[in-house]
Amino acid sequence: MNTVIEKRKTFMINTAYFSVLILLYYGFIKYMLGYVLPFIIAALIAVTLQKPIQYLNKKLKVKKSSLISSALVMLVLIIALLLLVLISILIFSELKGFITFLSSKLVSIPAYIDELEDWILNIINYFPLTIRSTLHHSVTSFFDEKLSFDNNTLSKFDFSILLAPLGSAWSTAKRIPSFLLAFFVTIISSFFISASYEKLRDGFLNFFAYKTQKKILNAKHSLFGAVTKMAKAYMLIMLVTFIELMLGLNLLKIFGLYTGGYILVIALVTAVIDIVPVLGTGAVLISWAAVSFFIGNFGLGVGLLVLYAVISVIRQIIEPKLVAAQVGLPVIVTIMAMFIGAKLFGVFGIIILPLSIITLKLMYDEGVFANEA
Repeated sequence: MNTVIEKRKTFMINTAYFSVLILLYYGFIKYMLGYVLPFIIAALIAVTLQKPIQYLNKKLKVKKSSLISSALVMLVLIIALLLLVLISILIFSELKGFITFLSSKLVSIPAYIDELEDWILNIINYFPLTIRSTLHHSVTSFFDEKLSFDNNTLSKFDFSILLAPLGSAWSTAKRIPSFLLAFFVTIISSFFISASYEKLRDGFLNFFAYKTQKKILNAKHSLFGAVTKMAKAYMLIMLVTFIELMLGLNLLKIFGLYTGGYILVIALVTAVIDIVPVLGTGAVLISWAAVSFFIGNFGLGVGLLVLYAVISVIRQIIEPKLVAAQVGLPVIVTIMAMFIGAKLFGVFGIIILPLSIITLKLMYDEGVFANEA
């Protein structure tokens, strides 16, 4: 009897312990991560650069390693900024050409609308005579009142439909100063952490016993292993998406549905956008399809929607498997982590919660949680 009571006590204590840990984790990710994220990123940059810094210190025999650290951080940031600028220039130049193309098409909107109206009216002619006149009147009235481009169009336009997108744009714009502040804090922190990395590391570890220090170092190794493997998985997903877009757009061109160019650039930019949880391929392909329908290019619009559907289905199939394959997790666990992460933390939870579980799994594999005598 006493054994049963002891087991129940142990179960209740363990349940309470892990419940507190889960609540602390939820509170940290939900409310604190945004405040400490610049310093976490700076620490990741500093730790990543330690091996190159140590190698250069041995080769150059510099007494002050802080000089090498600062120079290497500066070099990495310059290269990253140059790549960002080059990619931005390429994107904006392509975007400028697309806007010019779109502007030329918008001039023909009234003609496209007239063609669409004639097409719908021709279809109505196949309906029974009893409802043909009613449908004909409804379609004609709709096009005359809602889609007529005369001098009174602007006065009839309901500008309230723009309030939602304008509000979203303004909300995003208000975050720019905070983003810039976080960016500069990350850069400055990476300099200081890289220059004083060994002192900061040793000072932090001195708060713990030797056995605990070993576990902390193993945990750090596990975290970087998780981040590296997660990044590798999503790079593979981006590569698959890029190949699908290249093949799909070239097929649309072969069938004569797409007559433009820039397939390589479109595929590359869309694949990069696909990694961003808030956006995805739909931000490009669905918008493009909507514009195609609007200007009367129904074949291209349908082709783009089919391409989007294929990419979405394939991604839903391969994403859990690729992530699971990189870290040795069962596929069902990865799917559950993505779903629960999205419910708890939004779209970014799709990455945050699986990454946390992967880190715990790798820490367990390396004996971080093992009891040592």
